[in-house]
Amino acid sequence: NNKIAYNFKVTKTNNDVRFDDSYISFFTNNNKVISLNRASKWWSPSENGSLILSNEARPFINISYGNNISNELSIKDLKLLYDYSFFIGQLEKNREIGKAKLLGAHVTLYPHENFSFSLFRVAQFGGVNRDESLSTILNILIGRENIGSNNINSKNDPGNQLAGIDFVYFFNSHNGSRIYGQFVGEDEAGYLPSRFI
Repeated sequence: NNKIAYNFKVTKTNNDVRFDDSYISFFTNNNKVISLNRASKWWSPSENGSLILSNEARPFINISYGNNISNELSIKDLKLLYDYSFFIGQLEKNREIGKAKLLGAHVTLYPHENFSFSLFRVAQFGGVNRDESLSTILNILIGRENIGSNNINSKNDPGNQLAGIDFVYFFNSHNGSRIYGQFVGEDEAGYLPSRFI
């Protein structure tokens, strides 16, 4: 019906059954959508590559929340459209750190019909033999590094954080000519990223 959208895809391999690209989404009357899914996320203005989330790895099970149609924010005479989404999920067990959790937030602002930019943040935390305590989660949420507290060092660090910004400007909406870029920073050092991509 008009409140639910779904896609179920099953792929059988020699020793596994996969539900990649499957989802069920619930739409509310106030322009919100809540999804349980195993679908790829693409956080990039480029059609060819993304520095943060893409379809290069298998999608992971997650719950996401966001708006369905762009919202409008009015400040005096300025009208600004924006989109947002949040998710939390768990990665597979057959990784370097099995069953690690992943949470993310993505906001896109449209100050002009030819220009938009996005702010985003993703944090991986916990998993097999890694701390998932409330203090670790709070440190992840506020962007604080966990190393140095509670006997945490680089070998047992429970989290990894990435944040960034991207932009796209369309020179002419009819022929698709555009310029775009994406900048990502990793972890935190003195309230700024410790490394840039």
